[in-house]
Amino acid sequence: MRGHRGAYPGGDLIKDPVSATVMLVLELVGFTVVGFRPVNLLARAWPILVAVASTGWSVAILVNKTGPVILDFGVNSITQGSLAAAVSMMLRSLAMVLPTFAFVLSTDPTDLGDSLAQTFRLPARFVLAALAALRLVGILFGEWNTLGQARRARGLGAGQGPWGGCAPVRGRCSR
Repeated sequence: MRGHRGAYPGGDLIKDPVSATVMLVLELVGFTVVGFRPVNLLARAWPILVAVASTGWSVAILVNKTGPVILDFGVNSITQGSLAAAVSMMLRSLAMVLPTFAFVLSTDPTDLGDSLAQTFRLPARFVLAALAALRLVGILFGEWNTLGQARRARGLGAGQGPWGGCAPVRGRCSR
């Protein structure tokens, strides 16, 4: 097998971060043109960012090891090649997920249901499932905001993010 660099023929495609980076930059520019602020989009998508980071970690540990070792855990290690594959996979994942997230944030569930039924002539069961799912995503965001406001009213959520409630608790404990 002359010219074979990895364990499988598509191994070199995974390590190419350029196409994923170009796609991600074009998406962020497109979001800005349409009216989304990419910073707000990424701030609301922190669970997605955690999932993308865990994907990168998994790929860095499990992909074929090539190049010099960067981190050695004894049983496993992360090499320069596996880190490049992980970064590329993280960029690809983010480039695929962000448009879906923007779609969910910007689409009216009733309009989606109407277009699925009338334009694409999909079965009623599928249309109603998509309508219910998209409505529940909106309700989930509303409930999450209500919970955050209730925590702030009680003095528990001073900052933003998952560690926002830690500062007031430390302040009370140290008095």
